[in-house]
Parts: sequence; C-alpha cells; structure tokens
Amino acid sequence: AVLPSRHRLAPPPPTAQAPSPPAAEAAPPSLTSKQRTSLRSLAQRKLSAGTLTSVALGAGGASDGFLEDLRLALRDHEVVKLRMGAAVEKKSEAKALAKELAGDMLRHPEGAVHVVQVVGHTALLYLDKTDMKTKKVVV
Repeated sequence: AVLPSRHRLAPPPPTAQAPSPPAAEAAPPSLTSKQRTSLRSLAQRKLSAGTLTSVALGAGGASDGFLEDLRLALRDHEVVKLRMGAAVEKKSEAKALAKELAGDMLRHPEGAVHVVQVVGHTALLYLDKTDMKTKKVVV
C-alpha cells in the first residue's frame, strides 16, 4: 500500500563529503613461497660460485651514495645481499630496515624490489624487473 505523503520518508539532507585521501600506490604483489625458495637457492649457488653481489650498509645509515650503489647492484644483478652489520642492533630492526629500503627508498624504475629473506643482520633483496628483455632471473 502507498503511504500518504506525510508518512513517506524524506530523502536524507545532502551532507558535505570529506575529500577522499589520495590513492596510495598499489603494492607490488608479494613473492610466493616457491619463488622465495627458488631465489634463496639461486643466491646460495651464486655465493658458492663467488658471484653473489653484496652491498654493506655502514653505521651512518642509508646515504644517497649507498642507495645509488644498491640501485645499480639490483639493476645489474637482480639478486643482492644486503649486509646491515653496525647499522642495526636487533634482527627485528634488520627486518624493518630491509622492508623500508625495499619499499620507500628504492622506488626502482625497472620494477619492484622484494625482501626475499632476512637472516641476522643480512637481507637478500630481489628486483623483479618488468621488462622481460633485460630480466636475468625468472622465478
């Protein structure tokens, strides 16, 4: 049944909408456990052969020069060992620093940087290149 007009619900009054926050960049898809295993295996083989590139972070922290060296190492080798020795005191700090370097500080123009694993004060980083022509490591 249709209600008389005085019993009908009035439309809600227009409200001022708060401006929506800017859209955050989409996070790169994380690595699967199989991909992590494959990358750890590759890093171990490279370490045994003496070809795994290692970059050390000094006690002074991540300077612009350090970040540039890390970007170049990732671009050239795709899998890089990051040694954080004196820069961190605890493993939890090492994990946080590795994630920060991979996320915010290393916006690499060629692809997404992933933390494969952190053991002690050492992290294994992987650059997942988007250009298949220049990609050396396929996981």
